[in-house]
Amino acid sequence: MSARVCGGCGLAGGDKYKCAACKTFKYCSVACYKKHQAESCTAAPKSTAPAGASGAAAGAAAVAAAATPAPAAPSAAAQPPRPPAVPKASTERVATEDLERLASDPSILSALSSQELQAILRRIDSGGAGGAGGEPTDEQRVAALEKYRSTNSDFEAFVQQVLQIINQENV
Repeated sequence: MSARVCGGCGLAGGDKYKCAACKTFKYCSVACYKKHQAESCTAAPKSTAPAGASGAAAGAAAVAAAATPAPAAPSAAAQPPRPPAVPKASTERVATEDLERLASDPSILSALSSQELQAILRRIDSGGAGGAGGEPTDEQRVAALEKYRSTNSDFEAFVQQVLQIINQENV
């Protein structure tokens, strides 16, 4: 059995994540992923991050990339309307600058340390299938995301934090 190592730093057991763009590079951290994207990934555009990348920033980006605006609630309960959570076209991605802001934001990093949030993000990324079956469609991911946004107030608060950060204008 061969040792599994990070393709960026060579750390043993550091192949926890796989680049969603090239599907071959395995890495252990955001730093190794960024280095790969900047220097050697042949499949990923240099100005954006792949939608399925893992790590703190990419986990938050997955939320941003998969979310859709929720339909208005029929009840009279006062709920603020949700801002649009995704780019207009499914081919658009979260800008690198926004991902970097997410990766360095203390509130996002703190939230992503939650095992419960990590499990929710994995379920959303798997299209709600819990990792079973083939690659989920965008529609399955959006449906899973909307399910958690409407049923888990802590997750909805996290989504709002992500949206607030990525919707900031660059100063």
